[in-house]
Amino acid sequence: MVVTMFNDTIKVLRSDNGREYVDFSFECYLNDHDIIHQTSCVSSPTQNGVVERKNRHLLEVARCLLMKMHLRKFFWGDVALTAAYLINRLLTRVLGHKSPLQTLYVSPSTLLHRIFGCVCFVHIHPTSKLDPRSLKCIFIGYSPTQKGYKCFHPASKKIFVTMDVTFQEFEAYYESSLQGESSLQGEFHPMEMSSLPLPIPPTVTIPTSTSPQVTAVVTTTPVTAPVTAPPLQMYTRKKRGPGTSPSLRIPAPTSNPSFGLSRYLYPTSDIPLCPTAHYLLYIRSLLSLSSISIPSTWQDAIAHPKCQDAYA
Repeated sequence: MVVTMFNDTIKVLRSDNGREYVDFSFECYLNDHDIIHQTSCVSSPTQNGVVERKNRHLLEVARCLLMKMHLRKFFWGDVALTAAYLINRLLTRVLGHKSPLQTLYVSPSTLLHRIFGCVCFVHIHPTSKLDPRSLKCIFIGYSPTQKGYKCFHPASKKIFVTMDVTFQEFEAYYESSLQGESSLQGEFHPMEMSSLPLPIPPTVTIPTSTSPQVTAVVTTTPVTAPVTAPPLQMYTRKKRGPGTSPSLRIPAPTSNPSFGLSRYLYPTSDIPLCPTAHYLLYIRSLLSLSSISIPSTWQDAIAHPKCQDAYA
């Protein structure tokens, strides 16, 4: 290409010690064309500084293009070609504020530049009148052999090279990098919780300690989705002798106001180990504490008989 396009010849080729350059057939090709092959010393990239700096420039541009539009590393080849395409068309002070393409070609032909990875709609010719007229694709670069844009369709994994395309340059195809790395083709739509029917809260009846005929109704509203639970049983596990069986045991009601909360927080062997029993005892303690008057000032607290007994 150097000989046919620019009427020049390669005299010296400098590279590192990569196997693609020190291959026997490649060495024979260089010798047949009288090209001197120079290699840098091992672990001395500074001897090939021009190429190393240009390689870093390409990687930095390619990395920015991928991260800006949240694309995955699957497009590394296309983004590297696009980075080289853009760098060759950037003005540089080294070439007298000209681009490398202007230096090599007198009148270079170029396309209108687009943002890599943006959303584009490729116009197609459907077979039916009711079929869609375009496909939502990702812009992945420019064709080296055709005057057209390269567009990738993720659903069908096809690449279209066309000029009949509409761009939305400030809209990314993927909203986040995690979505871009995912291999799922469809989108996940979570179920709206507001559309679920509200569950009917269960009712628990607790006998009070003063009168067996009066009952207190406590309503609990579950936070999660409605689940049909089996009937609850309260039991305690104790040592059994031969021929005995476990029996259900519920603690007897008491009129002591300090029974509920203290024994709920510090369970003993007389209280069932079932969590439901603890919850019932806690409700009972709240009902008993509601009858106790709480002093509003410190004078009322000091005058209270319980406080005086505590000081004594």
